[in-house]
Amino acid sequence: MVPACMLVVLGLGTVAVDGAVLHAAQRRLLAICAAAADDAAGMVDARAVQLDGTVRLDPAAARRVALARLAPARRIGEQVGPPAVRGDAAAGTVDVATTVDVRQLVFRLLPGGAGRTTVSCRARGRLRP
Repeated sequence: MVPACMLVVLGLGTVAVDGAVLHAAQRRLLAICAAAADDAAGMVDARAVQLDGTVRLDPAAARRVALARLAPARRIGEQVGPPAVRGDAAAGTVDVATTVDVRQLVFRLLPGGAGRTTVSCRARGRLRP
């Protein structure tokens, strides 16, 4: 009976370890995505401010900043496709989305186990003049 219980405890422990790794990767990716959106939303079109005094978003600068801030997401796992960054100058918003494949620690060693899990994030930053 004791060996069977130990096997059950060991199996539940492996599930807990992989779940914790996946949860930590998702939280880190969400933090990176939110920071990228917030920083990108702060990119004010300086030319518009000089010409007529209106404060509005510069979509090209916002895209550059967001892509630069998403670089640490590569440390979490392999990126699936390019990140999506869309800036709306009229609304003053920047939408950032990315997807990463996270390697599992224990399940990838088991036969037939999934070696990777896909984690996605989406965030919106808003310019508030």
